[in-house]
Amino acid sequence: AALDVRGQYWLGKRLSLFASIPLVNNYSSADHVTQADIYAMGDPQLMARYVVYNTRYSLDTTGTRHRITLGGGVKLPLGQHHAEQFGEELPPDLQPGTGTWDGLLSAEYLMRSGQWGLSVGMFGRYNGTLPSGFRFGHSGSIQSEIFRTVKIGAVQWLPSIGGYAEYAAKDQLDNTVQEGTGGSVLFSHMGSRLWWRSYGFNIAWQHAMAQDLGDSMIPNRERFIVGISYNINKN
Repeated sequence: AALDVRGQYWLGKRLSLFASIPLVNNYSSADHVTQADIYAMGDPQLMARYVVYNTRYSLDTTGTRHRITLGGGVKLPLGQHHAEQFGEELPPDLQPGTGTWDGLLSAEYLMRSGQWGLSVGMFGRYNGTLPSGFRFGHSGSIQSEIFRTVKIGAVQWLPSIGGYAEYAAKDQLDNTVQEGTGGSVLFSHMGSRLWWRSYGFNIAWQHAMAQDLGDSMIPNRERFIVGISYNINKN
């Protein structure tokens, strides 16, 4: 489980800065015996995003609008990565942080036509290597959804449906591939967003439809995502 505190600041109509600080709970148990249960701050992320293409219409038009945004940044190694529990150091996949500087890339496409819309987002991470020689596999994800805007008085409701996929390459130790790691997962995605004035609330459910994971990876079943937003300055 994880709680992300996020913020985005616009420097103009095209350029914005994004930051997130994750608070994680990494839990593991086998045969009703707890092997790990740690609460801590994870690795923060910093990204710059730039709108490279944007078509604009007046608010009452039914014309089609397109927006493409590209981003790049870094994950900072500020979370614990030598945490111990029950007298032993936790394995890398249960540590709150990775201990490495990682590169981040993102690409987003948004299309609106009348009350309908389509969004596609891609995210990639290039992982660094620990002094011990261990490196998590580079990873990427893509999410696509179709949504509809429904106005109910002063409230805007945006139900959505789509899919989400993740891929991670195999981990390495001293440039040697670690078998049983990495893999891919495909989720179905259903979401709902509510906006009232400057306040936003969203909830999403993702169900694993297909997966091909290494033997040492934990299978996925489903995910629930809940978020609360507030626009300090609404343009």
